Order: sequence, then C-alpha cells, then structure tokens
Amino acid sequence: MKILDIYIIRKFLTTFFFTIFISLLVSITIDISEKIDVFLKNELTLEKIIFDYFIHFIFYYGNLFLPIVLFITTIFITTVLASKNEITTCFASGLSFNRLMLPYFISSSIIFIIMLVFNHLILPDSNRIRKNFEEKYVDNIRYKYDDKLSKQIGDEEYIFLETYYLEDSTGYNFIYDRFEESLLIYRLKANRIEWDNEIEMFKLYDYEIRNISYTKSLDKTEKIKETVDKGYSMDTLFSFKPEDLIFSKDIEEGMNTFKLSKFIERERQRGSENINKFLLEKYKRTSIPFSAYILTFIGFIICYRKKKGGIGVNMTIGFALVSFYIFLFQVVTMFSIKSSLSPLVSAWMLNILYFFILIGLYFRLKL
Repeated sequence: MKILDIYIIRKFLTTFFFTIFISLLVSITIDISEKIDVFLKNELTLEKIIFDYFIHFIFYYGNLFLPIVLFITTIFITTVLASKNEITTCFASGLSFNRLMLPYFISSSIIFIIMLVFNHLILPDSNRIRKNFEEKYVDNIRYKYDDKLSKQIGDEEYIFLETYYLEDSTGYNFIYDRFEESLLIYRLKANRIEWDNEIEMFKLYDYEIRNISYTKSLDKTEKIKETVDKGYSMDTLFSFKPEDLIFSKDIEEGMNTFKLSKFIERERQRGSENINKFLLEKYKRTSIPFSAYILTFIGFIICYRKKKGGIGVNMTIGFALVSFYIFLFQVVTMFSIKSSLSPLVSAWMLNILYFFILIGLYFRLKL
C-alpha cells in the first residue's frame, strides 16, 4: 500500500465518521427536544435514558445514515482532490484510473464489513431494546397488544382472537379451527384464554368444543354427526405459545439473522403465507451493505474530473441519485410485502440497477 492510498483512505474515513457524528448529533438534539416531556413525565434517570435508548438510537440511525453519508463523503473527497489537481497529478505520474480506485475500494470494504456485522448481529438486539423503550414510555403501549388477530398455525389449523393483551398473555373471543380436506372437523371456542407460566399450558374459560363427522359418497359430502361439549374452564396445550402470537409491527427488526432464519422456517412449516416481509428483512441485511461498493464507485466516477461549479454541482447530482435510490427502495419494499414480487429480487433489484448505471458510466469514461 502506497502513501497515496493511506492518504486517501485516512481522508475518506475521517470525513465519513465525522459526517456520521455530526448527523447523529443533530438527530439526537432534535429527538431530545421532542421527547424531553416524556422523559420528565416518567421520571427516567439519565442512566436509563442513555443506556436503554440513546445508545440504541445511535446504532439505528447511524446504520440508517451510512449509505447516504458514504455517497456524500465520496463526492466531497473526490471533488476536493480534483479541485486541487491532485487526481490530475496522479494520472500525469502514470497512475491508472483503476489503480486510483483501490483506496476507495479499501475504504468501502471497511464500511461494508462494519455494516454487515451490525445488520446481522448487533443491530437487531439493539432495535429490540430501543423499541421496548419506545413502546413503554414514548408510545405508552403498556397493555393492549392487538385487535382481531388471525393466524395459521399448521397446514389446516387456524386461530382467531378478537383482542389480545401482551402484558398478561390474555386473549378474548378465542377460536381454534382444525380442518381435514377443507372440511371443518373441530372447533374450540372460548370467551377468554390465558397462559399459565407455572404449568406451561393455556387456560380456557367459558369454552365450547364441537367435533364434526362427515360421510362421503361419489357425488357429495354430508355432515352426519356433531357433538358439543361445554364447560367453565379447562387446561390445554396447543402447537403455539404466547410468543408465537406476538406478531408485532416490525418484529423482524428485533431478531438477529440466526433467529430470523429459524422464525421464517417455523412460519413456513405452519403454512403461513405472509413471510415476504421477514425474507426481505433477511436479504436486505446483506444487500444494503453491499451498496457501499456501488455508491462509492459511482460517486468517484462522477466527481474525479475537475468541472465548473465544483462541489455544488457534484453534491446536487449526488443528492439526486441517493434520493432516487431511497425512494425506489421504499417502493420496491412495499411491492414485495404486498404482492408476489420475490423478496430476494426486491432486496437486490436496486443494487443491480445501480450496478448497470456504474458500468455505463465506467465504459462511457473509457470511450
């Protein structure tokens, strides 16, 4: 590694982390001004605010800002080098264009590794702690969890809950249905269901059980027998536990990749159809860090030549490209969750698109 490489890498990383620091400082200042009343109202200690919230706030928003800051850093550093004729001097000394991209590659690789480790291992647990804090103190979600919950828990097993409460694992107007060849053969209804931690079973109150039998012929299927059993309370086991009902918003963000993979596999075995959201989260934990390479090289190619307008023009182009990237990513994410678009394709689509933009810019440069 030459002195030039060390010079560019040091300049690149220093600018990158300084920009991240300033961005986070501004974000924290704004967030404190918005939440100061919440902190005072709940009489939260400084230690709790810092270690249960702001450290994880920094992790989340720092990771969120990384691709944007990386692109801006590339544009800024390259424009400054070009304006001082340092890049021109490198070319005049016989340094090739590809060789000059090496320190940019090394810098983006360092950031790629940081983002990859954070996305897969560190950030999910941090998100869970931050979300718990926000739900408890900011959003004030202390008790009620969900209304009208329905879930497929097996190939032909379904549950329904009118209302579910998180704090004491209690639900109301519970229905459990089991089918066989699309025919309802068993239905269990209860006014109330709750989880007993001591015996690790569900308790049902004011329950009703219906067993249904059918007779089949060549041309039709008829119900021949239905038995009904009612009672005040009973203990029973299901193929699910309270944590399986906690299908909260953005729950996938609080699971590291190993847990998320197991969760997805379990939902597949139960026949759940809506797993695109979780698959997309898993795939984008790799695709977003990989964008560090593409955005860095695009930024370098756009700005390596000294041009009239200098950094202002380059920054405008940079903001336009990165804003378009973020906008398209949100659109693709929405389509993946709500349509049949493959989550794997959705996660990598923009990287592929911007890779072709990069290739086009590179070969245009060679002409």
